[in-house]
Amino acid sequence: LMGAECARANELVQCYTETWDECESLRRRILEERGEAKVAKAQAQDALLESEAADAELLGAREQCEAAMARLRRSQAMVADKGQQLQQQLADRAAKQESLSRGIAEASNRFQQLQATEEQMQREVLALRRRNATLRRLVPG
Repeated sequence: LMGAECARANELVQCYTETWDECESLRRRILEERGEAKVAKAQAQDALLESEAADAELLGAREQCEAAMARLRRSQAMVADKGQQLQQQLADRAAKQESLSRGIAEASNRFQQLQATEEQMQREVLALRRRNATLRRLVPG
């Protein structure tokens, strides 16, 4: 009977050790995911700032375009080239704005995925902690 108790105790110690290792692995993964989430959030904030700057540039380009159109009415030959340049800038900035908007959406989606992953890992850690507590109660001593 003593040998069986010893074997059971060894099983419990091994199970506890494996559970501890799993907890540590999950903790490291959570820390990594949090780091990635911070990076993704910073990238999203940077993209948002760039988007706001692009919006301001876009508004400025639109105002410049309208002014060029007024000058075009006064002297179409002189301003035609400038109007084309401003239209190209407007198109380029609109394309940049669209790209930044997609980047923000992608970063936001990734951030949400990372948050969901972190929450799942936290639930797993909680389950492992409960399992550890149960194992500790089962191990005499």
